[in-house]
Amino acid sequence: VIGDVVKHITDSLSKVTSLLDEGSNEGVGGNGLFLASALRELCTNKKAAVSLAKTPSFLVPAANTPLAAERVQPPLPQVPPGASQQQMALIRMMQSMRDQASAPYLRRSGPALEKDTVLGLVLRLGVPAEHPSMASSFSNPATRTRKDVSQITDGFRRQLELYQGK
Repeated sequence: VIGDVVKHITDSLSKVTSLLDEGSNEGVGGNGLFLASALRELCTNKKAAVSLAKTPSFLVPAANTPLAAERVQPPLPQVPPGASQQQMALIRMMQSMRDQASAPYLRRSGPALEKDTVLGLVLRLGVPAEHPSMASSFSNPATRTRKDVSQITDGFRRQLELYQGK
């Protein structure tokens, strides 16, 4: 049961890029913060936390194993149904220009840790830099006083404690 719950949460987490992004409308939904909180709540029960730690997606494979040496090829974007000839040509061109995000990687590597493990999916999330609270809090850092910076930091800590207390 825990494995299925973790799979649904991690599938939704893989579709968000920040704590404030909305996830899938199917199955487990909500923003990244909600999904990370769901995992945290799951871990408040010791047996559930142990079960989570035993899931294959919790860690990268052990060193010097055949699984660790295996290469993962991320899937190419699919051509959407009903695409015009121009759109199909553009998608094929983009597929041929394979960037770093779609390059193959080892199962025991940094990209695998971020993309394929429960902890990596949670730890890669942050607040988008263009979010109003971030933009105002970190604008003009050279002109801010020590007291001002301290108040902003304390505010973020209080907000984090509030989220962690949910």
